[in-house]
Amino acid sequence: QQMMEQQMVKIQEQLKRKAEAEAEAGLEYDAVILTDVSSSFGAWHRASAGIPPQFAERVKSRVGARVPLLTAMIAFDTSSGITGIPFDASTFDHDVLWFASKNNSKPGINGNGTVNDDTNNTNGNGNIECWTLVSTPEYAMAKIEETPMQDPTTGSFIPQSPDYLTTVPGPDLLKAFQEELSNNYSDSIGD
Repeated sequence: QQMMEQQMVKIQEQLKRKAEAEAEAGLEYDAVILTDVSSSFGAWHRASAGIPPQFAERVKSRVGARVPLLTAMIAFDTSSGITGIPFDASTFDHDVLWFASKNNSKPGINGNGTVNDDTNNTNGNGNIECWTLVSTPEYAMAKIEETPMQDPTTGSFIPQSPDYLTTVPGPDLLKAFQEELSNNYSDSIGD
């Protein structure tokens, strides 16, 4: 716990120095959009790194109820050809899976899975198609009840173990995605 808190402080200091350097160089932003209310929870969550405390308090006071979602990133090897999935993003009427989006379709990421960095070099394996899968809130709540993310006594964040990360929710979300593809898009993607 203490080591994690030290890492958080170090990350916050690095982000602060980077932000100060960017501001000096005229690289300021007009707005910053936070999509995870957990970023307002101080050291409780790693998403809170670098968020000014006074801003975090404003977020907490305005947001209201939280809706938990679990995510997983999956990668398909496309060296034998494209996956044939006929969409870049979709919602689903499934008990586990709510949304999926193809990362390769994002700006700055080439269609072949490589990433353009600041020097216009490409990084990564061009034979990978990555998807972000997002659970339903109901599935997330059930999993959070099974494996709490906060210590009930102290309220401190309980880091997810490597075992948890490879057993829940990734395999469940992948299975749901495969079911949806098989049931609704089998003509487009083949076997």
